[in-house]
Amino acid sequence: MKKLILSLVLLNAVKILSAQSIKGTITDSKTHQPLSYSTVSLLKAADSSQLKGGLADDNGLYKLENIKAGNYLLSAQIVGYVKKLVPVTVIKDEINVSIDLAPQTNQLSEVTIKATKSLIERHANKMVFNVENSTVAAGNNGMELLKMAPLVTLSQDNTVKLKGKDNVMVMLDGKIIPGETAGSLLQSMSAEQISKIEIITNPSAKYDASATGGIINIITKKGTGMGLNGTANLSASRSDYGKYNGGVSLNYRINKLNIYGNINLRDGKGYRNEGLIRYLQTDGQPITLETPTELFTHGKAETGKLGIDYTLNKTSTMGFSVEGLFLQSDNRANATSYFRDEAGTLDSVLTSASRPGRNNNYTSYDLNYRNKINAKGEEITIDLNQSHFTGLTKQDLDAQMVAVSTNKPVEYSSSVTRTNSLFNITTFQTDYTLPLDTNITLETGVKNLYTSSANRSSNQDVNSLTGAPDFSNTSYKENIAAGYLILTQQLKTLKLQGGIRAEQTSASLSNANLNTNYLNFFPSAVIDKKFSDKYELTFSYAGKINRPAYQSLIPFVVPIDRYTQEKGNPNLKPEYAHSFELTNNIHDISITLGYTYTHNAITDFIEQDEQTKVWTFMKGNFTHLENYSVAVVLPYNIIRWWNSNNTVVGLYNSYYGDNVGGSIYNHGKFSYNLNSINTFSLSNNMKAELTAIYSSASIDGLYQISHYSMVNAGVSKNFFEKMLNVKLGVNDIFKGSGYTLSSNAGSIHMNGHSYSDSRRVTLSLSYKFGKKIAPAHQSNHDDVKDRLSL
Repeated sequence: MKKLILSLVLLNAVKILSAQSIKGTITDSKTHQPLSYSTVSLLKAADSSQLKGGLADDNGLYKLENIKAGNYLLSAQIVGYVKKLVPVTVIKDEINVSIDLAPQTNQLSEVTIKATKSLIERHANKMVFNVENSTVAAGNNGMELLKMAPLVTLSQDNTVKLKGKDNVMVMLDGKIIPGETAGSLLQSMSAEQISKIEIITNPSAKYDASATGGIINIITKKGTGMGLNGTANLSASRSDYGKYNGGVSLNYRINKLNIYGNINLRDGKGYRNEGLIRYLQTDGQPITLETPTELFTHGKAETGKLGIDYTLNKTSTMGFSVEGLFLQSDNRANATSYFRDEAGTLDSVLTSASRPGRNNNYTSYDLNYRNKINAKGEEITIDLNQSHFTGLTKQDLDAQMVAVSTNKPVEYSSSVTRTNSLFNITTFQTDYTLPLDTNITLETGVKNLYTSSANRSSNQDVNSLTGAPDFSNTSYKENIAAGYLILTQQLKTLKLQGGIRAEQTSASLSNANLNTNYLNFFPSAVIDKKFSDKYELTFSYAGKINRPAYQSLIPFVVPIDRYTQEKGNPNLKPEYAHSFELTNNIHDISITLGYTYTHNAITDFIEQDEQTKVWTFMKGNFTHLENYSVAVVLPYNIIRWWNSNNTVVGLYNSYYGDNVGGSIYNHGKFSYNLNSINTFSLSNNMKAELTAIYSSASIDGLYQISHYSMVNAGVSKNFFEKMLNVKLGVNDIFKGSGYTLSSNAGSIHMNGHSYSDSRRVTLSLSYKFGKKIAPAHQSNHDDVKDRLSL
């Protein structure tokens, strides 16, 4: 108790000795919306010379610290608005000064003048990749942009990894994007729709506990100027096949009403060459099954969003939006399997022709309310979301076995598989922020997420292939009730934050005897010390949970080829992670050391049927996974016209499993990733960019993955007072993004490869009209979509 009292006395003494500060919000005088990244300067009242300066954050909030008592002028400005000076007298620890800026009446100047932000920005709790400032980003889709983002890599199946960690929560304007639906949605988005990508490596208790690998939040564009503004874009790419993308984003604001929307269409074909060599045992004799496969893909997607925001009064706004995704894919796969005995002699040949396809429809309705109660920072947000997903997965397979000795068919098999899925998800969330005094802030909130699904699978004319599925019909219900509490205290140059999140999970899966009910607590903590303007040290900790994706639990069987199938695992357990980070910001250089321990790590498993030789791929649990990492972000302005942003990530992943392929699995490997984005200012209207990406050989669960690389280049030029932008880019110039893999775990022995038509030339056009474009409103519900791995 004595120590506690002494600590409180010292704490108050520090507060008393703290220097004065000024904080507030910069808003639009007509719409009362926050003006992100406004420039705020403190000037001497006598001669208007500048003493301090800074930028407002995403919510228009600013804070200037270490100010002596006296009389000053406070300046606020941003492109498209009239600069404003406010007299300020500082006589106490902290004062609140909020400023309304009036829009300029000259619309032409708002179109032709644009502030430039750095390509990579570092903040205390996140890193920002400003896509709209990138030259080679044009013509790429959202998934391809993630490959260019710092600290981000994509695995062989396009799984997003952040600093080498799986289960990254991918969000669009603050809302979760579902599993493979996320891939479809991102691939249908153009770079011209995206303002920036936020990267949060160790999120606090405010965020859903399911973000064990971190958060990537993709912010789209939305106009803030009065009247009509928007962007139209069109791109065409060519590799072995063509890919085409086009869309329009519109925004109309008048008085207190803002209406926005976008629509985007994508049509693309592609090619992938894959191969798999399996080493099997039949009646005690080793055989080799070699299966090269050609995959021809054709996908179409339509995405759209329509929303409305209404400013109720100076402090509160209400909004409603509806968005949809309609995806259709029709692919062809041709595989030839060669059976060889121990001596390598060819015994028989199996040819397979399949038509995998998918039809997905996703719609989401969102109603939100936000009230900035006062200038001190008190705020409440309420969000209600209803999402619907319907999916049809198709697989038609025909196979024929030919004996080499007679050159005659000895076996035929065929299957027609259809899997229908229906998901309804309802989410309610409210968040509240309350400044307790000038240095202490309380954040709290509650959330409830209810999911119900119905699934049907049919498999006809199977012959000797796989037999009937275990379940033809199943239903899944889940409810997650959550609440969090975060307390933050700012002591001059020291920031302390502690949080706790509670989540109660109830789930049931019909026909699988799955009925679970459990309560978990997830703490988080941040200690941030700013030693000077050039050196800052941050320590963070967070506990997280990763629940299995819905479809990973449902035990339907989906044939891939004659000897390969996928299946759900109703015995899959949630994984729990504890993540620690220590970040050093030295000048412009950021160095982060990290460690994550994951219990019951979820990853790919393979089961082998000794009689039929069929391999079944499913998700399973390793006993634990340990991840050690060091990440260095190094921006460097080489010369006036050449700017380079570089990221180096070194990591060591160690997997341990008690029973993997019938034996103990204990494997680890060191790997590293390099990412260098170089921008060249050739003239006032012309820029070029060169991006290089390299990933060394690594381990991913059962798989040993080879190195891969990618070099992209592009050039862009503005026309008609920068309203029209034309960009020409080349992706994967040296076709280095292909990879090989191998696995030796118990009875599983295999080698494989995957190469695609990744070298692509893209021509894109983007036309802007009306007023300037700014980041869109973000909704704050999280785990609605993350686990829809459909």
